[in-house]
Amino acid sequence: MTSEIQPSFAEAIKHEHDELEGALHRLRLALADRSETPAVMRSLFHNLATELETHFAHEERGGYFSEVLAAAPRLQNQIELLERQHRPLLVMIKQVRDSIDGRLGATWWEDTAAHFEDFVHHFIEHEVDENSLLQEAYCQDIGSDD
Repeated sequence: MTSEIQPSFAEAIKHEHDELEGALHRLRLALADRSETPAVMRSLFHNLATELETHFAHEERGGYFSEVLAAAPRLQNQIELLERQHRPLLVMIKQVRDSIDGRLGATWWEDTAAHFEDFVHHFIEHEVDENSLLQEAYCQDIGSDD
């Protein structure tokens, strides 16, 4: 038996992923260009942190993960593991945001770009794991008598 993803559920996931991709892209461009002011950089990191908080909250509190759990209770341990990754990812971005002071020297740009790419690597791994979880919950045929 295969469960189906509700269209509104899938659309909400896609919309949030699009918003996150946009925030990541804007930050990547700003870090490569190195011409933004400290206020703009703080705002970009703040916006990403806000998008992440919203996304993680939707997954954790009555949102995406509840849908997955309802469709596939066997995935509870994997869901809990993914939820435990949310806080460290959010902390990574907030630490970079909080490191922004009145001037952004060459070292700050280099260090921040490296920290940001480390975050992106971990975040993408996390999202791939979530997508695999969704596929397993909604696409895996369990016990069918084909």
